[in-house]
Amino acid sequence: MAPTSLMILRPLRRDEWRAFRDHLLRLDPDDRTMRFCHAVNDVFVREHCERAKRSGSLVIACFVDDELRGAAEVTPLDGVWPLTAELAMSVEAAYQGQGVGTELLQSTLLAARNRCVAAVNVTCLLDNGRMLHLTRRLGARIVVHHTAPPAQTPPPWRSELTRVERAAQDGKAVFQARFQFPVAQAQLHAG
Repeated sequence: MAPTSLMILRPLRRDEWRAFRDHLLRLDPDDRTMRFCHAVNDVFVREHCERAKRSGSLVIACFVDDELRGAAEVTPLDGVWPLTAELAMSVEAAYQGQGVGTELLQSTLLAARNRCVAAVNVTCLLDNGRMLHLTRRLGARIVVHHTAPPAQTPPPWRSELTRVERAAQDGKAVFQARFQFPVAQAQLHAG
């Protein structure tokens, strides 16, 4: 990938669910297993995307040069106050290890916080070192259950500052998408 590639993180729009599905279908078998905590086929991925779309899941997407290359999906677990949600992330192999996951997780926690989510559970396999490292670095409490430990990350409570921060991120993404002018560039190097 060119060193001048533009990375934009923003919520997935209703008309972009196909891009999310295509991203998940592009994941190699190991990355799919890490994302879903077990081996899955194309049919499962397509059905998952339809369920997520119907359930109102929030997806923060990472677009690199207008192609969705990473995504974090937040799905509310119940309607009980305070809200708890489950988070799952995926980053295509060529973009891993370059900060995409960190940016996705931070942006997604901010969005969850502004939706009054008190706790975010991340379930991952014990051998998913990248996700365990990332969640630990951001202050998650790791609890091991059999082979899949859910990492719980309570986003700080929303405030006017977090709303302004999210609005600024969304505004930046709209501006970049509309004018194709890099307000801020993140340089990614394909491995």
